[in-house]
Amino acid sequence: MKITDVRACVVRGNFPWVFVKVLTDEGIVGVGEAYWGIGVRDIIVRLKPHLVGNDPTQVDWLMRRLMRFLSGSGSQSGTVVTALSGIEIALWDIAGKALGVPVWKLLGSKFHDRIRIYCDCHAGMTPDGKPDYTPEGYAERARQVVAKGFTAIKFDLDVPTPYQSPSDDGSPSRYRAAALYLNRSLSNAEIRFLAELVAAVRKAVGEEVEVALDCHWRFNTRDALRLAEAVAPYKPPVAGGPDAS
Repeated sequence: MKITDVRACVVRGNFPWVFVKVLTDEGIVGVGEAYWGIGVRDIIVRLKPHLVGNDPTQVDWLMRRLMRFLSGSGSQSGTVVTALSGIEIALWDIAGKALGVPVWKLLGSKFHDRIRIYCDCHAGMTPDGKPDYTPEGYAERARQVVAKGFTAIKFDLDVPTPYQSPSDDGSPSRYRAAALYLNRSLSNAEIRFLAELVAAVRKAVGEEVEVALDCHWRFNTRDALRLAEAVAPYKPPVAGGPDAS
C-alpha cells in the first residue's frame, strides 16, 4: 500500500479546526486532526511530496523522516508539531483500518472499557444563542447539561465581567482585552464576580456533579492563585479530574 495524496482543510467553528486526509492506492483513507495555529494547514500540504509513494503503515519511520526534514523549522514545538500530529493520527487510522484492528491495539493496549466524559459548557447561553456571562446564565446552562446525563461539566472563567473596562468602541464582547491580554491581572471585584459564577453553578447542580474550570492561561500567577482560593469552597476537581486546566 502506498500513499497517493495528502489533503488538509480548515473548518471554521469555535476556533479553526484543521483536518487531515491521507489517501492510499488501496482506497483506505486516514483522517486526522491537528490543533489550530497559523500556517498549520500550509505545513501539512507542504509535506505531501515527502509522504506520497511511501507505505502509510510505517508510521514511526515516516514521522522521524518528517521531523528531520523540518528540523530547521522547529520540529520539536509549535505549529510544526501541531501539523505533524495531525498527519500521524491519519497514518495510525490507516494502519488500524488496513489490519482490521482498533488503533489502541497497535499502540499497546486499552486500560478502560468505559470512560467518563465531561461537557465543555463555556458559559451560559441566551435564548438567541449568544453567550450569557451572568451567574443566572451559568446556572441555567449547568442545569440543562446535567439534565442530559453529564456528571462532569466545565465552564470558562476567562470571560467578561462588569468590572472590566470596555474597549474603545464600548463593545461588551471585548471587555476582557485590557485585563487579559496586557497585564493579565484581576481586581478584587472581578475575582468576586467570577467566584459568584462558580457558586451559581454549584448551587444549580448540587454536590455530586464535578464542576471543572478553565482559565486558558490568561491570568498572572498571583491572581490565578487568588482566584483558585476564591472558588475552592465550590469544590472544583484537582489535577487528574475531568479537567485540570
